[in-house]
Amino acid sequence: MAVLRLAVAALLLTGLGGTRYPMVSLKDAEQVEAFYSQGIALQYGFNFSEAIRAF
Repeated sequence: MAVLRLAVAALLLTGLGGTRYPMVSLKDAEQVEAFYSQGIALQYGFNFSEAIRAF
């Protein structure tokens, strides 16, 4: 049986705390930092599938 997986774009979530991890990027630095920080917060909360999507 084949499994069909649809790629869904990650959304920025609220209520994950205010910790920010500074990032260096060439484009859209604020958005890169926001998604990376969200991914770290989700990973610490054991929500690995959403963390992967945020990264």
